[in-house]
Amino acid sequence: RDSRDDGGHESGDERGHDARDDGGSNGAPPTGLQQTVVVSLHATAFLRVSGSGEITAAATNTGCPPRKGDEIFLFQPGGKIVPTTTITAAACDWTGAFSVPGRFYPQHCSADHHR
Repeated sequence: RDSRDDGGHESGDERGHDARDDGGSNGAPPTGLQQTVVVSLHATAFLRVSGSGEITAAATNTGCPPRKGDEIFLFQPGGKIVPTTTITAAACDWTGAFSVPGRFYPQHCSADHHR
């Protein structure tokens, strides 16, 4: 009688898998393969505006105040978001740290200041 009762494998688990055949890394993916994903985002400023066109808050995705060259989107009353080319980064004397991308910082820019 053969002393092996594991499906014919001398060394293995209850399903007959050879414990020595672990793909070379104990269940981890094979080494030497890497995948790189590169994402590029445009510098973008988001401005909340009042019904009269006053800029009431601003956020960016850069961690900096709005700058020349940023794409600018207006968050209008009622929730509509529209791109704009009539308001530039020079529209306001920006206040706030802008250190957290996506966080809105209160602003006080009159409608006449940026039109």
